[in-house]
Parts: sequence; structure tokens; C-alpha cells
Amino acid sequence: MTQRKVNIAGYHNEGTLSEGISIGSGVTATDLPTGETILLRANESTILGENGNTLFSVPQLREKGVEVDDNARRHGGATAIIVDDYVIPMTMVDSTMTIKIRRPTKHERFTCPLIELTSDIPWHPEEYTDPDLSSEDYNELVDQFEERHLNIKRTERIVPDPAEY
Repeated sequence: MTQRKVNIAGYHNEGTLSEGISIGSGVTATDLPTGETILLRANESTILGENGNTLFSVPQLREKGVEVDDNARRHGGATAIIVDDYVIPMTMVDSTMTIKIRRPTKHERFTCPLIELTSDIPWHPEEYTDPDLSSEDYNELVDQFEERHLNIKRTERIVPDPAEY
């Protein structure tokens, strides 16, 4: 646990606001499909208690050098976290990417590999805000997509003609 605390708001501040949430590090176990168990440490995370959960900040993981493919398999993604030569599968549950985790046993805490998902350097998400795109930057972005041979089409909404039906 650190001495820092944060407020967490969901989709709306009223009813979904949690105040004074502690920041710290937590370790959990995950069982890979090969049968191997690894431990995952999330530093600079919200500590929500025994029945809590966490939503990883993908930029926070990426700042640590962790590769995240959070594009669902049904949409062509790998749905995995790749770190330290491990591929940690994610599963989409209720449209949210999840990792199957559990409390590690005492034996596992001493014998399983420990993988750091996030840095222990204090995380300040407010420092990670991109500037607005200029029209030049936007054109470069479009060019990048066109180079990938994607069809980018700008369309206008077509109002159905009731007489056709």
C-alpha cells in the first residue's frame, strides 16, 4: 500500500463514485492453458478489497512495455497480454476483456514465476493526454490506413423512402 488515494467514477459521478481508494500493489495467480501457473503483479493499482476487481489501464501496461491485444478474437484480435515471453489469454465476458485469476496458494507464492504488469513508479494518468489532431496529422493518419489497404469511406445517412417499401 502507498499513502496515495484516488477517487474512481464510473459512467456517472452520482452513484458510481468511490472516494479515497488506496493505491498499492497486488499479486494474483492465473493458470495458463498449458497448465502452468504464473503470478501477476499489478503495481500502482486500486486496492478495492476482497471482493473487488480492477480495470487495467492499457496505456499503463504499455508504458511498462507490455504488449496488449485487446481486440476480441471475434473481431480478428488475439485477445492476449504479452509480457516477459508469456502470452496471457484474455476472454471477453459481457463485452469486457477479462483474465481468469485466483488467489495464489502459499506454495505458488514461493515457486511460480512473478510477472510485473505495471511499473512501481507512481502512475499519474492525467499526464498521458494526447493533443488534438491537426488537419495535417489527420491526413497522415488517413494515409497510414490507406497504405494498409483498408477501405475508408465517408458516407451520408440515407433516409429510407417509404414508397419503396
